[in-house]
Amino acid sequence: MRQPGKSNATCQNSHFRHMLSTHLMEMCVRACLRNVATSDECKYFLNFARTSTSPLKTASESWDCSKRIHVFGPSGFCLRRFGERGDANNDIKYALDVTVTSDGHVVVTDGGDCSVKAFDSEGRGVLAVREGFCLPWGLDAAAKSEVILTDSEAGALYRLAVDFQRGELKKCQMIRSRLVSPRAVAVCQSSGAVVVVEHLKARGPSKGSTRVTILSAEMDLIGQVDSFGLNLVFPSRIYATAVAFDSEGRVIVTDVCSQAVICLGKPEEFPSFNPLISHGLSYPVGLTYTANNSLVVLDSGDHSVKVYSST
Repeated sequence: MRQPGKSNATCQNSHFRHMLSTHLMEMCVRACLRNVATSDECKYFLNFARTSTSPLKTASESWDCSKRIHVFGPSGFCLRRFGERGDANNDIKYALDVTVTSDGHVVVTDGGDCSVKAFDSEGRGVLAVREGFCLPWGLDAAAKSEVILTDSEAGALYRLAVDFQRGELKKCQMIRSRLVSPRAVAVCQSSGAVVVVEHLKARGPSKGSTRVTILSAEMDLIGQVDSFGLNLVFPSRIYATAVAFDSEGRVIVTDVCSQAVICLGKPEEFPSFNPLISHGLSYPVGLTYTANNSLVVLDSGDHSVKVYSST
């Protein structure tokens, strides 16, 4: 880990960054600068990279056009598109978040019809789950063909067990309730711990705040800290927009107020505070780690994807 105020991450893949900033400029202005669309679309882009065998071998993003899901290669060129915009069972009305399972299935939350939809790697729809969700929002793939899902309006966390090969939902279980507008979520692949970003309601003229909650694999509360608590150890307001676990099981968040990526430590030492990237970001709204431990950040401030090496 690095000392606060310095970055040990080296930005790379400038061609990919340039291609996105020029090709997506109009779409970013129209969609990605909206808070709701920003964090979710970016996470879809970044989460797909997590399943790659090489950095950004395949990356995806959804936006408002006829095909909602685009898959990019490492150089930034679009490889394929799928996810029609429409009213059919497997069409996507309004993609909020996405993850990719270990066997390559793409799972999307659709706020347009409050559903969860799954596609194979070629974009063929295999399943649409409608289990009375209020507003399914964030999701992340867990082990054994399971997906962890937040429902922002219901204030709940769900575990979905799916047989993707047969296109069957085996179980939909509420595993945590009484959360406050939970959105971004991440699962630690080694321990099964889950971290959720809750969006707390504003009081008075305040613009609201966020709370980062860590739960064990058994859904016991491990740690919790809100923007006020973090402000006690960091001299500026923190507003978390995205969350991930690194390869060592540390909790990493993006903060749009300080324009930084911050490490909050492992669950057992939570919360610690260590800025990983404190320069060069404008409005970071999404992040993930690739198979070789590179950190990928979506920056909607300059409409780019930035890749940082760990050396």
